Amino acid sequence: MASTAQVNSFLSAAAELEPKEFVTSFPSSFGLLGRSIIIDLPCFRHTTYIMLDHVYIRSVAVGVEFPVLETLSLLHCNGNLEALLSCCPRLCTLLLSGILFDTCDLRVNSPSLQELVVNPFSTEHVNIVAPMLKKMEILLTVMLEVNISVLAPIMENVWWYCCYTEESIVFGPWYLELLGLQVADRQGQLPLLHIRASVDSSLFPYEPNFAQEIEKHMVVDFSLLELDLKTDGHVLGALVFYLLQIDQISSSLRKLKIILLRSVVKEECPTDCPCESTNWRSQAISLTALEEVEINGFEGVDHEFDLLKKLLVFAPKLKKIIVRLTQEVSSSNTRRTKIYNVFETYGSAECFVYLSSGEYGFFVIYD
Repeated sequence: MASTAQVNSFLSAAAELEPKEFVTSFPSSFGLLGRSIIIDLPCFRHTTYIMLDHVYIRSVAVGVEFPVLETLSLLHCNGNLEALLSCCPRLCTLLLSGILFDTCDLRVNSPSLQELVVNPFSTEHVNIVAPMLKKMEILLTVMLEVNISVLAPIMENVWWYCCYTEESIVFGPWYLELLGLQVADRQGQLPLLHIRASVDSSLFPYEPNFAQEIEKHMVVDFSLLELDLKTDGHVLGALVFYLLQIDQISSSLRKLKIILLRSVVKEECPTDCPCESTNWRSQAISLTALEEVEINGFEGVDHEFDLLKKLLVFAPKLKKIIVRLTQEVSSSNTRRTKIYNVFETYGSAECFVYLSSGEYGFFVIYD
């Protein structure tokens, strides 16, 4: 097993060679603290790329600087990231994977940083100050809730996902599993807010905190909302309307996509179920920017029709609606006729219905 003195002697010798690139990796079995080699990082004055694997960065001495470093990659490392970044005035790319810092906070402060990749990271606090940042890719895991502050006004490409490992973010019987943002600098691709939620009836009547948590993640603008909802036989309208009333969603939403995920064992929603905890059927909502709706896994039960009607009524600029049926509805002439009648009565947009096979069921186009 390498000693701390031996490793730091090796690093000092490497720095004296003034390499353009420096890569070092130690097997985790060599670890002296938290399975990481303890290092005091010397000055690499002419190095543009550094990759460190399985090290504990104990300190960066006063006066140590990495004046031309452009790319820093830290794999399974820990230590004081803030102190290290302050020594990298020209850093453009930062890659962090399997990181454990002195605290459980993700703090990145760099005036020169243009690309940030973090994958994965378990945290309760995210603080990013990077005025030149253009590309950000982050995968977070959170147990309870997370505090987020991102100051990066010129981002062009964003891939931001947060997995919630506990049923801590709730609305009625619904709990948040996954929240993501995707923004790509590509023509025709709408910026996406992606939400996945499931049902656990035992959660009710905890105080709802769904909206507050989702708003924290809105670090960039979006116009497409995708909801992946594992309903387990429960009513989804209350949750959908609750989300659509979030100001940033209702004002900017151009496309809504709802994917209904069914369990193998079909469950019945009990009487007085908390999934009907609000009077959503009598609520009005303003969806002034919404142009397109897509619902996948439409089963044709009454509460799904209620939601469909509400979307048709409260989206005055709606141009197109797509409904993809489950196999059960595809073979039911009665329910298919009911869908057609709803479109005839409430619709003014192009309406397309697809069978479970992917074939057209019918479409209605208004002049």
